[in-house]
Amino acid sequence: MDAPQPSPLAIAIAWVSRITTIAIAMVVPAIAGQWIDSRLGTGWCGPTGLGVGFTGGLALLVNLTRTGGPGVRPRNLRAGVKR
Repeated sequence: MDAPQPSPLAIAIAWVSRITTIAIAMVVPAIAGQWIDSRLGTGWCGPTGLGVGFTGGLALLVNLTRTGGPGVRPRNLRAGVKR
């Protein structure tokens, strides 16, 4: 028996939450690095935070594309196996 499909609103909310998570993961390390730079008088924490945020956000984005995103059931890659 097939599982019930989620409503379009539930799928939209799931997409918004994932996109927001990726955006926050990219921006927060850069802002934190800038804040640390302003407190300590250094100049390397901001760019480092930017690199860490970009790398983390990219990893989340790759993970999202591998899973197919919310509302998409993953396909079984082995032929003939039923769930």
